[in-house]
Amino acid sequence: MVVATPCPLILAAPVAFVAGISRAAHRGIIIKGGGALEALARTRTLLLDKTGTLTTGVPAVTRIATFIGIEGIEPADLLGLAASLDQVSPHVLAASIVAEAQRRELPLRFPLDANEIPGTGIEGLVDGRRVALGKCDWIAAGRPLPPEAVALRQQIADAGLSNVFVGVDGAMAGVIVLEDRSFRKPSTWR
Repeated sequence: MVVATPCPLILAAPVAFVAGISRAAHRGIIIKGGGALEALARTRTLLLDKTGTLTTGVPAVTRIATFIGIEGIEPADLLGLAASLDQVSPHVLAASIVAEAQRRELPLRFPLDANEIPGTGIEGLVDGRRVALGKCDWIAAGRPLPPEAVALRQQIADAGLSNVFVGVDGAMAGVIVLEDRSFRKPSTWR
């Protein structure tokens, strides 16, 4: 039967991964890719220690960096554009970005023509500007990264923090760094 109709088998694995990651996200668990989900499926024992590695699952914005080359984009502008677009996203990190903009009392506009690509990012029009949020490689779209973006991307990865890269009008504009502040020992990276 599988030899005669391999399509259901080929389609089943990606659908199962997306469903598992989505279900976890609804429960506040962020899983970065199918590989981690596969490893979790093989888990039989979970050991926890008292070092503060458990979190509440509520990441908070800890840094907003803009990159040279986008005229007139300050960190608050970048956050406002990102939060405006993220209002329509169900992603776990979107709620944290919107909450930070509201905490700073930034005006949020409703995005137009929003399109989310699961596991990659979201794009849409905010105040007449094309805004995209998501993975660095998707935002860069094959173009070279600004030098400060390369260095910052490595620092973020080394610190184990979450991030959302932001593109404005087709250019890499900045990055929003998020951290779960419920750690007993918050990262010292800024």
